[in-house]
Amino acid sequence: MTYAAPAIKTPLPVDTEDDARVLLSRLETSMEGLIELIEAETKLVREGKLFAAAELENKKSEYAKAYVEIMASAVAQEQTIKGMLPENIQKLRLRHDEFKSLLKINMTSLSTARDVTKNLIAGVANKMTQQQTPTTYGDRGTMNNTRPAAMPGITTDKSY
Repeated sequence: MTYAAPAIKTPLPVDTEDDARVLLSRLETSMEGLIELIEAETKLVREGKLFAAAELENKKSEYAKAYVEIMASAVAQEQTIKGMLPENIQKLRLRHDEFKSLLKINMTSLSTARDVTKNLIAGVANKMTQQQTPTTYGDRGTMNNTRPAAMPGITTDKSY
């Protein structure tokens, strides 16, 4: 997968309308790239392609860092930008609200995947323990409750 929007470093302070436009454009570009990655990650998680989703983590972190840096610059200069481009600030706020909703969906998907994975691993471990426990009687006619000394390892297939 390729992602169109590059991560962009924090721009210089806003002194002119053009500077304000550049800052807001970079913020929007950074947000769009992050949104694209989050949507791809959410889709992969929902399809059960957890290893593929995990491969997006570094790129997502890079975009998130750029987004946070640019957002911090915009927030620090909000009054200046608001005086120059008030309509752009409102548009950006609406887009940011949509972004927060998308993040909630993504976090819910990741949390669900983590819980499912945790339950599957616990279930497999319990089943293997049950299969490894002998069901025989001891010297006095009682069930033998001995556990094996070590459980065999679990192998996972990472080829998908």
